[in-house]
Amino acid sequence: MSGLVLTAPTPLRRRTDLLAPALALVVGLVAVLAGAPALVAGTVLLLGALAAADRLAALRRRGLLDRLLVAVGGLLVALVLLGLVLGSTPLELRPRPWALAVALAGVVALVVAATRPRPVGPRVGRLARTSVLRTVPWVAAGLLVVGAAVGVSLRSVEATSVAPLQFSLGPVQGTAVDVVVSTGSTSGPLEVRTALDGSDVSYPLVTPTPGHPVTVRVALPATGRYTITLNRPDQPQPLRTIILDR
Repeated sequence: MSGLVLTAPTPLRRRTDLLAPALALVVGLVAVLAGAPALVAGTVLLLGALAAADRLAALRRRGLLDRLLVAVGGLLVALVLLGLVLGSTPLELRPRPWALAVALAGVVALVVAATRPRPVGPRVGRLARTSVLRTVPWVAAGLLVVGAAVGVSLRSVEATSVAPLQFSLGPVQGTAVDVVVSTGSTSGPLEVRTALDGSDVSYPLVTPTPGHPVTVRVALPATGRYTITLNRPDQPQPLRTIILDR
């Protein structure tokens, strides 16, 4: 700690080092809200959050390796906590609430970094350059970790934003009823089956796609309990089941 001097907080108008993280956060957030591709928008947003975490970690002044580990580790912990909080609230872990939460966390980090005094230490010349060279492998490892975190986060958010497989019943019309199969992702061939008194009937295979539900007209008995199931052709266990009493 010898030779380390704490300076007064620098006025915000002089903190040009905060402009790039702030801009990345804004651009990433706007891109997510506008419906841009998740890979692009999420990457920009997370890079802005990482840059904000780096600005906060720089306050420690304990070397480049420490700064890298603190920034990456802090970002990963923040992402996990944000996911837990959103998943336990009515907002759920969806793209827009997730983007707003990440951007807000990044802004908080930038505000703290801007209002805290920055330590200034003496130059160490060749030793500093040698330390940087030795830290390059750690920087590469940190970037790999961040890249993996970006991929996992984007896949999780995309998975929660896809509508599940739905199997619904339309109005009964005499001895027939329409069942509707819809999905948020391509599900492959599916089969509608009916069962009554031990007699099973299978209908032609259907392949619903996002935004294009498929309707199957099913024959009904006059009375009794009727079971309608949605199955994969090679699996006896149904994916969805409707029970109709007449």
